[in-house]
Amino acid sequence: NLYITSIFCGIMVLAATSCENLGEPQFEDDQFSSTLYLKDTGLTEIEFYNINQDLTFTTSIGKGGTAPEVLRTAAVRVFTQEELDTYNQENDMQYVALPADCYTFDKQYNFEQGIEKRDLTITLKAKIGELDTDIDYVLPLKLISDTHSVNDDKRQLIIKPNIITPQVMLRNSGLQEKLSVHSKNQYLQSATFTTMVKLGMPNNGWTFTAKLESDLDALHFLVDQYSIQTGKIYKLLPASMYTLPELTFTNVENEKELEVPIQYVEGIKEGEYLLPIVLKEIEGKPFEINNTPCYVLVDVTSEGIQVKI
Repeated sequence: NLYITSIFCGIMVLAATSCENLGEPQFEDDQFSSTLYLKDTGLTEIEFYNINQDLTFTTSIGKGGTAPEVLRTAAVRVFTQEELDTYNQENDMQYVALPADCYTFDKQYNFEQGIEKRDLTITLKAKIGELDTDIDYVLPLKLISDTHSVNDDKRQLIIKPNIITPQVMLRNSGLQEKLSVHSKNQYLQSATFTTMVKLGMPNNGWTFTAKLESDLDALHFLVDQYSIQTGKIYKLLPASMYTLPELTFTNVENEKELEVPIQYVEGIKEGEYLLPIVLKEIEGKPFEINNTPCYVLVDVTSEGIQVKI
């Protein structure tokens, strides 16, 4: 009887233990039943193209825990100066908070029953491209809730926009191979200088037009400057002998061929002339210009011209 009684008591103990489901956490305090967190946290660097357009960065606020169906409210705010100073000290940085007019985002977020995620959309304004590039600007954000639990490890997001200004340049620079045009033989009175105009990075859907310097005073200055540098006197090629085109890039092109036709004009004296080819401006986008010129040497002659096949 004692043996049977012992077995019966043991079965009752096991049954009672099984009913407790000790494998699942038991919380008396509601703060652990649902926790808020940011999907992206820590320092996040973003390529910010300085093209006079806003940039949108999207992440999300999540709700998890043992009872994600619980209703929750959250807010997102920018670091206080004291919090940013502490972050800089702990990470040996010298970040400066972006001016308030350089971004926008919604501050308040509600999680109704059954909603476990809300998008957090941050718009970085085009005027960021006007800021001093020697200063490391960041947008430091913090997820908070006055009444509900927030995951301490997933509540801070530091957005650092890395400002990139696309640059347009000529493939060639310096003195180019001499072109010859004949003053008498009509079949040898023209030549073409060819190079490439390049965008220094892949085209990210940008349409723009590259224009060359055509002002005669500016071109005269470049010729005089090159003459001083080389110790040889050059003359500017007469404007009647050449045409400087404009190049329009489609939204998939990052380089285009530039052809400058040169044609002898009656009355032009024989001799060597110089034509500076240099980018002047980019129309349609605030791109940087590499204004290093290339110099086309043109020989106007009545002698025999060697033609390369």
